[in-house]
Amino acid sequence: MPPRRRHTLTSSEPVFIPLNESFTQSQLDDNGCRTPSGLTCRLIFTVIIVTFGTWFPMGYSIAAMNGPQTVILTWIRSIKCRRAGGVFQTTNTSDVSNGNVALDPDTEIWCRFVPEAEQGNLLKDNPQLNTIWALSSSALMVGGFLSSCVAGAVIEHLGIKRTILADAGLFLAGNLLFCLAQPTAAFELIAAGRFLVGFALGVACVAPPVYCSEITPVKLRGAFGVFPILQYVLGMILATSLGLPFVLGNEAGWIWLVVAAFIPPLLLLLLFPFCPESPRRLFLVTKEKQRAEGVLRWLRRNSLLVIREIKELESENQNESAPTAGLLDLLRHRYYRSVLALCVVPMLAQQMSGFSCVSFYSTAIFTDVGLDRLSSIYASIGLWLVYLLFSLVCMLLVDRLGRRPLLMLSHAGMVLALTGFVVTLNLKDTGLTWMKFVTAACIPLYIAFYSLGSTSIPWFLPSEMFAQEARAAAVTWISVVSWGAAVVTTLGFPLILAVTQDYTFLIFVVCVVLATVHIYFKLPETKGKTIEQVQVILRQRYTSN
Repeated sequence: MPPRRRHTLTSSEPVFIPLNESFTQSQLDDNGCRTPSGLTCRLIFTVIIVTFGTWFPMGYSIAAMNGPQTVILTWIRSIKCRRAGGVFQTTNTSDVSNGNVALDPDTEIWCRFVPEAEQGNLLKDNPQLNTIWALSSSALMVGGFLSSCVAGAVIEHLGIKRTILADAGLFLAGNLLFCLAQPTAAFELIAAGRFLVGFALGVACVAPPVYCSEITPVKLRGAFGVFPILQYVLGMILATSLGLPFVLGNEAGWIWLVVAAFIPPLLLLLLFPFCPESPRRLFLVTKEKQRAEGVLRWLRRNSLLVIREIKELESENQNESAPTAGLLDLLRHRYYRSVLALCVVPMLAQQMSGFSCVSFYSTAIFTDVGLDRLSSIYASIGLWLVYLLFSLVCMLLVDRLGRRPLLMLSHAGMVLALTGFVVTLNLKDTGLTWMKFVTAACIPLYIAFYSLGSTSIPWFLPSEMFAQEARAAAVTWISVVSWGAAVVTTLGFPLILAVTQDYTFLIFVVCVVLATVHIYFKLPETKGKTIEQVQVILRQRYTSN
């Protein structure tokens, strides 16, 4: 039997696969050609490294201070007591004086012993301590909001890969300031460190999603777009678990809880230099076409897929005549403004659906059911596990069902859960005490539907709907909207709650319903479409007049 001759693949020669082979119809194009997905170990490694080094510490940083909050507040009180010349009381004694000299009431509030049963009222009983804690907590959001405004410009100046590396260094600097707070007895460094960490997280909301979108083939864009959220939730789960009192959420361990946050950005700085530049950016921005082809070959390890992607880039490059669009350009031009609105509405729905407020309310609901503080932490970990599980489900469905149907399904489930939450919350006070268990069940139901689509799709949608010249600016606007809406809902929720009481969440229901109607009538489906194909659809719609 003569040896089988190896066939060399050329760009003009498709490979036909008989339909009775082991490939499903979804793996074949309209001509019966096999269309490889481009899933490789190198692609997975690259996406995991960039998301673990940026979005994992984002979730970790947000949740890290929740567990040891009381311990950190006690430490701040001890620092203020010593600065006032007093002696901090660690036992229940009636003498709260410095030697034989009695302390004035302003100093006594910092130095007196607070029993464990009363530590939940530390912020309520000490307005100045409440202000210090509020500044330390909000510094993260302030930094994130400010950095999200300049992230696009930074990407255009440094390039996306160097921006991600610089962001990791900024995150390390912020955590270093936080860690120095304890040995220097300067609690002010907590707010300074949290501000730098927030600044790093604001950039992380922009650069990694764009990078992941630009290195991922069309068929896997949706699934890999969920990776940042997966890392985010894993970070929250780890931080909440390590924050348990018998792990690191205690007087001796809380500083090590912060030190653990060094690991993801350090790994990013060590391993990300070995990952490739964005092939789209190399081809369309810096015009390094041979280098872009080399990167695609390294990522895809499939000649057919590389040839097709190069053709798509060449076609996009021929149609690409517009200069790089800045933030204001997206507001000036009708086309950009219309497409931006399509992306902003899902992000507003994400933030105005009340996720942060439901998370805030969950502790009170779990306590009302009868859980103690430790059990409430375990319940919170359970919520994040639900978040993780349904984010994985989203990864499996987003490239099968599509972005638009999955968003509407996610929104419908959130409306159902929030409505049930409001109804059972009010029925509970009418004598139906068992309703409190139904109310508690509405929280994981809400989290499940929220993570099914609303949590991840709005982040990568701009990368699919904007061409290269406007993508960084578009993702920057989406990040600004996200951080801005988060600040508004977080600060406004307590004020609205005081007025509307148990009906507060109906406001979120209305916001989600309005967004769902807009998505149904306006948002085009981007599943399986190249950037050029999406642009054709959008330009026919918004430039026909």
